[in-house]
Formats: sequence, C-alpha cells, structure tokens
Amino acid sequence: MSGSAVWIICQHAGSPRHGMNYRPYNLAHGLVELGRDVTVISASTSHEYFSPPLTRGFLTIEDVDGIRYVWVRTPGYGESRSSGRVLAWAVFLFGLLRLSTLELPRPGSIVVSSPPPYPILVAVLLAKRFKARLIFEVRDLWPLSLVELGKISVRHPFVRLTQWVEDFAYQRADRVVSVLPAAESHMASHGLDAGKFVYIPNGVEVGTQKDAAPDLRIRAVLPGRNCIIGYAGKVGIAYGIQTLIEAASLLHDRRDLGFAIVGGGSELEELRLEARARGLDNLAFIPPVSKAEIPGMLASFDICYLGLRAESLFRFGVSPTKLFDYFLAAKPVIMGIRAGNDPVAASGCGLTIAPANPGVLAQAIVSLASLPREELQALGARGREYVINYHDWSRLSRMYEAVLSS
Repeated sequence: MSGSAVWIICQHAGSPRHGMNYRPYNLAHGLVELGRDVTVISASTSHEYFSPPLTRGFLTIEDVDGIRYVWVRTPGYGESRSSGRVLAWAVFLFGLLRLSTLELPRPGSIVVSSPPPYPILVAVLLAKRFKARLIFEVRDLWPLSLVELGKISVRHPFVRLTQWVEDFAYQRADRVVSVLPAAESHMASHGLDAGKFVYIPNGVEVGTQKDAAPDLRIRAVLPGRNCIIGYAGKVGIAYGIQTLIEAASLLHDRRDLGFAIVGGGSELEELRLEARARGLDNLAFIPPVSKAEIPGMLASFDICYLGLRAESLFRFGVSPTKLFDYFLAAKPVIMGIRAGNDPVAASGCGLTIAPANPGVLAQAIVSLASLPREELQALGARGREYVINYHDWSRLSRMYEAVLSS
C-alpha cells in the first residue's frame, strides 16, 4: 500500500520488554497486523521503564516483537520532576532531527504522542519534508495538568511555552486523537478546528491474554483472608492508595478481608510507613511485576480498586489502562474517580464512588464483599464483555487505521 509506513514518535514509548507506557507498542502491533510498516521512535531513558533498552551510539534500531524501534540515547534522570528530564527532552528533539541519517521507510503518516508535546515542533518539519499526514495524540492535557495537578502558575514561563506548543499542535495537525472523550471543547478553545478531533481510548490486547492461575504470593502473605481487595499499578498518593490504606484501617476488624497493593513508585516507602504505623496486618505490599505476570496477580484478587485524587482536570474524562486490565480479568471493580466519563457504570461491572473518601470506599467494599460469589462473578463477566467489545486493541487499531487513511 502506497504511503503505508507510519512513524510513531513518543518519548516514553515502552514495550512489555522495557516497561510502560504500552500504548504506542499496542498501536504499532495492531497496525503491523493491518499491513502497515511501523517505526516507533522513543528515548532510551524514562522514569517509567523497568528495563531500559541497550543503545549503540546516539541512534539505535532494534526489533521489538516485529516492530521497528529507534532509540534516541538521552541522558538519565531521577524522578519525573527532576530537572534532568528537561535536558532529556531537548536531546530527544535533537535526535528527531537526526532521523534522516538512518535508512527508515518514508512515512505516509507521523503520529506524535503527548506528553510531552514538544516533539510536535520537529514533527511538523518532518511531515512537510515527507508530505506525510500529521496526527497529534493527547494522552494528558499539557500544560493544563501541570497547572491543575502540579499547581504551577499559568504565568510561569515554562507553562506559557508549553501552552504555545499545545496551541501550535492543534493548529498544525491534520487530526488530533485523544484518550480523553470530553477534551474537544478544551482543544477548540485553543485553536482546534471542528472535525479534527477523534476519540480513541486505551485498551488491551485481548487476543494475547489467556486465563491465568491465581498468583500464590497474595494468599501466602494474606493467609485466611477470603476476599482480597487489590490494586495493581503505579503506587502513589495521586492514585488513591492512601484512601485504600485508610479504608483497610477502618475494616481492620474484618478478618475475612485482605488488601493487596502491587506495584512501585516514588511514594511507595512513604505509604508503607503509613500502613506500618497503623499496624495493618490485613494489608500487603507486593513488588512490581512484569506485564506477563499481571493476569495471574489480578486472578488472585476478588475485587479490584482504582482511585484518583478529586481534581477538576478529570472533567475531560479518564482512560486508565489498569482499569481495562481489571475488566479483562473479569473482576468486579470499585472506582473512586469523578470524571467526565464512567467506564465502570457503562460496563455495569461494579461501583463508582466519590474519590478520596475512605469511609465511602469501606462501605463499597463491604457491600460488594457481602454479595454471593456468583453475583461477583457476574459483575466481572460484564466488565470482560465490555472491554472485549470496546477496548480490544485490534478494534482500536482499526479506528486508528481509519484516521490514517481518511
């Protein structure tokens, strides 16, 4: 097919081999199955990788499960708020300018996945050079999230620069794809023309998932607990983990209930200390596991939990990948998020409650835990059916193919 090659530019594009985030990998995998030649261009360092790629020189080409990756060697940095991350952004932009030194298929389409949004500045030049369609993908609204979540002033020079980049991207892109279903109004207020917006959420690779046996580590650290309420993902206060800890404290006398938190993060030790101070023997922290181990870990849960802080930013919608993993595992879900969309209510697989409210969360846990096992299984089955129908990456890739071909 003429012009079938696609470049996906995402500074933090990982893979099951390297770590999060997985969206560019899943998209590339789906487009390859549809006959596209796909190149993913990413940085060699990221605060989200658990196994950084090995590089040989400034630009390294590697085959990852049949997908061509180009790694731009960027300097390492500490946490996501480290000043070294800014240097990594600049080096990555320079790497994009050097892509012409590689023998890559000429792209018919270039996708820039944000955050960060800055690669769009170089991608505009690349699209013009190759006469390629330019797709700007928004997974997080920058700089709005920096202002509303990070509490950075709108007058800060960095915020003003990022706002200019966001406006520039909406004006220059041929299409804007977002995982946030209600974001179009915000984008229109920053220059996005009508008809450019396309909603394509996150999803799961249904065809690669098999029924998994429960991971025995959970029952080993929580013996005698008949109902396990679990969370699997990045650990931090922003993800409602503190609320889960406080709910576990409120339900400490319920000997049938156990709580498991699987994952890692910069705030993990702080949250561990809080749980230890409360003397919670009904709560266990499990180290991060690989993507391949997630199905077994989720199979050991009876109820899955997902939360976020109570923030107005979520009025534009949410599309948390861990939620769809919960759905695929056929587990009932308690979601403590107030957002512009509600996948849990849409699927009928559990309860949506007010965020950051331990008492309400404790009540929701007791409510679900009191249901007969068959009713819990029925709730989980609804979530699984929903994610297969609406969030299978084979379906989402066809939606993306339509954007690339239109």
